Amino acid sequence: MDYIINNWQKSQNRELMNEYSNFYISSNIKPPTEIVKNSVEIIGNYINPEVFNLNKTTQFDISNIKTINLSYKFEIELNYKEHKTKINLIGEFIFTNHKEYIKGLVNKYASKILEEIKKFNSEKNNEIIIDDQQNNSLNKKLYENNNFLFSNNVVREISKYIKYEFLNFLDNNINKNEVNYQINDNEELLHSVTSREGWKLYYDYSVYRDNISDQDLNWLFSNNNLKDNANEFNKQYLREEWDDKILLNSSSFNLCYFKIWGIPLISNSFANEQINVYLTKEALKNKINNFGNLIYQFFKFFNAIKDGDKIKLFVNSDIFNQIKSNVTSKSKILDILSSNFRNNASIDTNYFWLENSFKNVSKSKLIDDSTILFNDDQNNKINWEVKFIYGRSIYGPYFSYIPFGSKYQESNFYIVKQ
Repeated sequence: MDYIINNWQKSQNRELMNEYSNFYISSNIKPPTEIVKNSVEIIGNYINPEVFNLNKTTQFDISNIKTINLSYKFEIELNYKEHKTKINLIGEFIFTNHKEYIKGLVNKYASKILEEIKKFNSEKNNEIIIDDQQNNSLNKKLYENNNFLFSNNVVREISKYIKYEFLNFLDNNINKNEVNYQINDNEELLHSVTSREGWKLYYDYSVYRDNISDQDLNWLFSNNNLKDNANEFNKQYLREEWDDKILLNSSSFNLCYFKIWGIPLISNSFANEQINVYLTKEALKNKINNFGNLIYQFFKFFNAIKDGDKIKLFVNSDIFNQIKSNVTSKSKILDILSSNFRNNASIDTNYFWLENSFKNVSKSKLIDDSTILFNDDQNNKINWEVKFIYGRSIYGPYFSYIPFGSKYQESNFYIVKQ
């Protein structure tokens, strides 16, 4: 077994080093993959001989069949320059003295499970659509928590959902006396691939949403005063022309997730049958509308006005004194503003947050007894920005919007006691 796995690893390393030969130019450079020492675990199981009795066409004495399933677990370290990461892998092997006969059984049972997968997918029209109608618990969770913005969350939640649905489907449609299946806990049911559109959603609205300009506040102010609503935010923020259904990822069923009578289905590991996960454009627009409305209500709550390149937020004496006591900490100032808004606003603010992306690199400044400059920017350094966040928490997944900051010389803002 060690020989098989080590040869596989050497083969992977050769392919990677050939493909990236401009980097692997010295024998002193660590190979791209290494098996972690002491991580190998081998588990062996005899195949249940009952399975052989089910095959009525056997032309030989089945008592002579000897078959073992070995699961070879190990951890592998991926190396590239200074970056390292570890992943767990597993190899499933069948050792037998009747190879062709066992291959036939594997294909027979793989075909049976695949047939059930096709029926299951057909009932769902091969798709799961996330919208804001919240017509089931999965949609509600994925939509409300913005999980569609971060592919890992989508894969995790949808995998749990499909696993539960599909196993119930199998229980109701398969005779276990003929196809006695077990779950292979070493495997995942779904193999998912994130689409280009799925990654673009994540990067455009959550990660790199800081390419802004002074004109980006035109949706909010007119003649230095707040507009009557946030209707123009969607047009300014959406930007991309999306299809009516946005493909997030595609998931194939992993047949190795199942063992039939103890036999792992290692033939044709992934079924061609796929389930595609979509987000509707209308649902995305509604999310962005909600975000824009929260930002608008925040500025309205603090009676904001625009004065040239300055935004002024007006607060009462209590809030001003709290901020004054924490004038050296931008993060605390934003916490005070956002918590007062969340606690007193007339709309649902559970998904609203403010964050100073550069933490406490620069300080705020008390101008006089009634005015605080949020940023006392010295030497025009890139050292502050205010990020508006729409999500369950600041740790994501969330939509982000940055109307203030030193990176692009946007408007600064003042906090004024009224």
